[in-house]
Amino acid sequence: MSSSNRALSGARIVEFSTGAVVPLATGLLALLGAEVIKVEGRKNLDFCRLLRLPVSKARPSPDEHPIFNQVNLNKRSVCLDLTHPRGVELARGLVARADVVAENFSVGAMKRLGLDYPALREIKPDLVMISATTNGQRGPEAEALGFAPLFASLSGVGEMMGYPDAPPGEW
Repeated sequence: MSSSNRALSGARIVEFSTGAVVPLATGLLALLGAEVIKVEGRKNLDFCRLLRLPVSKARPSPDEHPIFNQVNLNKRSVCLDLTHPRGVELARGLVARADVVAENFSVGAMKRLGLDYPALREIKPDLVMISATTNGQRGPEAEALGFAPLFASLSGVGEMMGYPDAPPGEW
């Protein structure tokens, strides 16, 4: 099926992320035809680029890690210094031509960069923004950092996995 015949053909997503949760979600949207543009900075590369390979313990080059490549398949990529005004200006230019922004930075990071939803909505009033954080954007645990193992623990997923006669999560 050509990309122009896919369900999300013509949709553009700008992704500010690291790890797997948002990259995996936007990667699925890319498979459905959306154009996804991943924004990274040289000082803050997606940490999946920097993981060691489990078998060899070797560290591949940043563009060769299979986990990074798996969740970032079919995406465009741009490197911007979001701590510099010109980098933020360029990011805002990308957003002006986007339908969706997806991010999974820590709570408050996008606001400190001037790229939070209220600021971006001024550029693009009909923008949809997806924010994925460990504990949501508000509340007593909002600023706690975490990723997949913590998500599993907090959500109770571990309790649902495994066998009935074994402790949670044991296979």
